[in-house]
Amino acid sequence: MTQTTHYGLNIAEGTDNYNHLTVDNPNYQKIDTQMYTNAQTGVPLATMSLQETTIAISRPSGYKEANMFRFVSSVNYNQSYTWTVDGTSVTPSMPNGGALPSHAFIIGSMVLCVLNGTALTVYTVPTVDMDSIKTQVMQAIYPVGSIIINENPTNPATTFGFGTWERIQGQFIFGADATHALNTTGGVENTTLTQDNMPSHSHGYTYTDTPKPAFETTSYREGTNNYYLVGSTGVSGTTNTSGNGTSFTNMPPYIAKYIWRRTA
Repeated sequence: MTQTTHYGLNIAEGTDNYNHLTVDNPNYQKIDTQMYTNAQTGVPLATMSLQETTIAISRPSGYKEANMFRFVSSVNYNQSYTWTVDGTSVTPSMPNGGALPSHAFIIGSMVLCVLNGTALTVYTVPTVDMDSIKTQVMQAIYPVGSIIINENPTNPATTFGFGTWERIQGQFIFGADATHALNTTGGVENTTLTQDNMPSHSHGYTYTDTPKPAFETTSYREGTNNYYLVGSTGVSGTTNTSGNGTSFTNMPPYIAKYIWRRTA
């Protein structure tokens, strides 16, 4: 009878007569003990499932006392989730002791855990929070005071998910300068001229006296013809009238779009 080098398992030789109960059975016990020790010091693959808002981790049979284990995530992590390991509530944290961020891991991630009592240290490489990055980039592109011109009637606060936006209606955008301060408004769409707005001009005169006096005193114009009023007194007539006071549009050629301004 000899024994193995490392674990001292009994080895029967050809000339040995022995009792299996006393020789072989101790081998089985040593093998079982060492296999269990190996299992507990290894990193078994646990199963992970989401039960409502609880991440439930189950260590495999034979590894229920393993302090270190791993699992493949079936969800995108959310900070609102609670955790259990084999039915016992645990408190997860990052290796630095901080709380797990919302993007700690995503579906398909391999996650390593170390359990110490009810404290669960989670080793994972946080994923990039693309939604947060997109929002930061968009806020940098469109700070407060930005103007958006497009064909979408939806408020940009709904599209972008941030900011307070007001819609500019019935107005053009005009470049501010020393005379026109920022955000001042002005202009009218339609205008009716007054006498002060009209250029200097003359009117024709219609002579109504019959017969005309015999000597010349004052010249006048009727249509395209030049005439002279005769007689220094007693001459009557009216000037020709023109215009009806209709307003006119100041609107240049345009194409209408939706205009939004971020106010906050």
